[in-house]
Amino acid sequence: MDLAYRERLKKMRGTKTVTKFAEELGMTKSNYSKIELGKVNASITALQRIAKITNSTLVVDLIPNEPTELESESEQITLELEIEEDKQ
Repeated sequence: MDLAYRERLKKMRGTKTVTKFAEELGMTKSNYSKIELGKVNASITALQRIAKITNSTLVVDLIPNEPTELESESEQITLELEIEEDKQ
């Protein structure tokens, strides 16, 4: 799990404690902490609960592991930016 995702989870939790947020999600503090710390990946169900509790939209995307033929130059630029962000 990337750092940006983990930071987003912390922001979405806001001022609530990990314990309180986990209770609202219907999971243990330990399980939620593992998700927020990046030790385990959240299930789709857990992500749906997080989205509901935080009044957020859950977006699921499939990204190919191998580069495919790019449809436009802007996609190439976006891909290059994402790669640079991952390196940081």
